[in-house]
Amino acid sequence: MRFIHKSADEICEYVTDRELIVLRCANDGRSSEVVVLTSAIMEMLKQSETLWGLALPYYLSISSAQQPSCLDLSRAVSKIEAAADSRNFLLVAYQDGGLISVSSVLLPFQKDSDRADWWKPWT
Repeated sequence: MRFIHKSADEICEYVTDRELIVLRCANDGRSSEVVVLTSAIMEMLKQSETLWGLALPYYLSISSAQQPSCLDLSRAVSKIEAAADSRNFLLVAYQDGGLISVSSVLLPFQKDSDRADWWKPWT
């Protein structure tokens, strides 16, 4: 499931309330994951407003436990949409401003957001 968000407040609240881990992963999957603070979500949203059609070189993987390694973005999207753990999701900066969330089930912060099934990861 894919949704677009123009605000990150509810996403940050969801992550904080559930004590989820936020990992920054390279889009190409070639570098090690880096654990970052929840504030990285707000920073990604701010950066999305200045991309003007370009892509950030990373995405955020949010989960209940640290994953052993990051995948390239395309594989990460496929894996998260097929995942059984409904708390895990991805965040990607949308090139025209906003965040794209990717999950296997409808999460509370996605309920009032617009579907983004049209979005595809850059390869």
